[in-house]
Amino acid sequence: MLARQATSLDHASAGRFELGIGWGSVPTELTTFGAGSTDTIERVSRLGESLAVLRALWSGEVVDHKGEHFTLVGAQQRP
Repeated sequence: MLARQATSLDHASAGRFELGIGWGSVPTELTTFGAGSTDTIERVSRLGESLAVLRALWSGEVVDHKGEHFTLVGAQQRP
C-alpha cells in the first residue's frame, strides 16, 4: 500500500514527492501501535526488507517475495 501511495503522489506532483521512511526509533510507539518487535536488530532488518520490497514493487514487475518479515505473491505496483 505504501508503494502504491508513494507512486501515485510522485506522479501527481510531477516527480516532486520524496518518501521519508524510518526504522522505528521510539520503541514505546512500536509497542503502543502493535508494529512489531522493539529489538533494534529486528527493526533494522525489517527496514531493510521494507526497502527491498518497495524497490521491487517500483520496478513495475510482478513481485514474489518471501522474507523474514513480509510475504508477497504476485504483487504488482500500478499507480
